[in-house]
Amino acid sequence: MTADSQLTYLPERASWFLWTPDPATLDDSGSPADTTATMRLAIPDGDMIVTRDVPGHEMSLHEGWHWLRDREPAQTDSDSLRAWTHIARDPDADTALLPVAAHCAVVTDGAHIHTAKATTRHLHSALRLTDTLANAGLAARLRGYQLAGVQWLTGHEDGAVAESRIVV
Repeated sequence: MTADSQLTYLPERASWFLWTPDPATLDDSGSPADTTATMRLAIPDGDMIVTRDVPGHEMSLHEGWHWLRDREPAQTDSDSLRAWTHIARDPDADTALLPVAAHCAVVTDGAHIHTAKATTRHLHSALRLTDTLANAGLAARLRGYQLAGVQWLTGHEDGAVAESRIVV
């Protein structure tokens, strides 16, 4: 893991994205990520923030969460990786710890990013939803975008699916 390796939670995909300005260094990341992907992120560029397609590795919600909880923090961790590791070990940790790189996924409108607080709220909601689905008897493992879709449906009380009515 290099000091410039960043970790971003992607709410619209309910997954994690490990990236760095130098993609060649990701091969030595020590992460469980094996899905190469390119994501549109809002990246600081001098005194501006620009949206850019960034290559990296995508991890599933639980794969990334367990990796964060179980990994040993390193001196070379970036601020985003350090903050997510801390939050995985202490879910009540202050979201003010999250730098922009930790929540820089561009919202579907292409012009905004979620705040750190909204991103962690999405994360905790997705983790609770997977537990609810498992407790309801769902044996399948939803893909990130599927989980994000169910999360969106259950999050709209006026006209979508009420979480308490999920029947598998």
